[in-house]
Amino acid sequence: MKMWKREGLASWFKGNWANCVRIAPFQAIEFFFFDFYKHLWHSSFLNNVGNHQNSLQLDLLAGALSGATATMMVYPLDIAKTHLAINV
Repeated sequence: MKMWKREGLASWFKGNWANCVRIAPFQAIEFFFFDFYKHLWHSSFLNNVGNHQNSLQLDLLAGALSGATATMMVYPLDIAKTHLAINV
């Protein structure tokens, strides 16, 4: 309520445009690297072993690595978003 009284409705959306600008590259990087890691793991491990028992674990690993990669690449935009939300 303090924000509403001091700055009005606009205060609830501080830094939101930076978040919108950040989300598109984040998702694109995440989708790209998920396919990249998935193809890398599946071609390396599953073709050599010949079974698909570890397919779920390799997909989970690819998802975790793609999320970490996207986060590292888009982190500067997160910092900018935080500064805009606090200082503007």
